[in-house]
Amino acid sequence: MKLLPLLDRIKGFFLRLLKKLPDLISGALDFVYPPVCLVCGLYCEKDICPDCIKLVTRPDKKSFNIRELYAYGDFRYYAGYSGVVKEIIGRFKFKGEMWIGRRLGNILYESFVDCFDYYDLIVYVPAGRASFLKRGFDQCSEIAAGLSKRSGLPVLRALESNSGKGRQHRLKRDSRKDNVTGRFRISDVLTKEELGKLRGSRTLLIDDILTTGSTLRECACLLIDECGCLKVDAMVFATGRTDIG
Repeated sequence: MKLLPLLDRIKGFFLRLLKKLPDLISGALDFVYPPVCLVCGLYCEKDICPDCIKLVTRPDKKSFNIRELYAYGDFRYYAGYSGVVKEIIGRFKFKGEMWIGRRLGNILYESFVDCFDYYDLIVYVPAGRASFLKRGFDQCSEIAAGLSKRSGLPVLRALESNSGKGRQHRLKRDSRKDNVTGRFRISDVLTKEELGKLRGSRTLLIDDILTTGSTLRECACLLIDECGCLKVDAMVFATGRTDIG
């Protein structure tokens, strides 16, 4: 066997293993941590127990048509970013409690269970390199994995953080001007088969927290203009905005 084809096979094997590694780690954590309330820590089959759920600020509606903020599809969020929700996300993102991510995905599924039959797949907003190295995991990947486990929808790692070096040459002029800053790009390891799944798909884009909405807009813009997604709905766990819901 020639050396170059062999090296290509070895490289492909490790790239596939790298893509599956977060799922393998997170799956193992499901067996380590018992079902407890994310707020009080007491045993409970619910992610947040009936007493603690009263402390969560929920939106009045479960779906919002807010075209000025996000024009690529529907937008949904679970709760306001305050109080116990802010504490939970802080533990997850900054105190190394990686296991919380899949529980957040489970909460999103149970909160919006009626909508998942509409989608073909899930894509998540990727963490930046510095954030990933600091935490040791990608927080939105963990949330998406939990959501995938309950919904049965596949997760594609379609996007990568780009550290300010955008590949914008294939984007439509209006999209490039309005929404693309170069913070993200389409993943270099996305296969032709995966690109085929994205083309014409009804995609659900996952993020942890909504602030200005610029991250969601840029990621959706890339998915539609470069991958040919038909529609990209957005779902986040929390937002600190008070002008929606």
